[in-house]
Amino acid sequence: MKLLNVGCGAVFHPDWINLDVAPADSTVRRWDARNGLPFADGELDAVYHSHVLEHLDAHAGRAFLRECARVLRSGGVLRIVVPDLEGIA
Repeated sequence: MKLLNVGCGAVFHPDWINLDVAPADSTVRRWDARNGLPFADGELDAVYHSHVLEHLDAHAGRAFLRECARVLRSGGVLRIVVPDLEGIA
């Protein structure tokens, strides 16, 4: 399986492809999600990103979500984590 973690920060798994704009480790690939995703259409089985969307403006966020959908295979999994507004307030 090809699994992608975008914006992984210091929390990543070696079995995943890990991308971050400021890698915390040499095994994490430097990549800015605002530049799309460097994968072919339908190449990945899962895409995960935690606390990435809130760092993008509305236009970049929509473009990023389209990219996530583009690189997922049919039936693939997209898992998104965003801040809990109720918990913050």
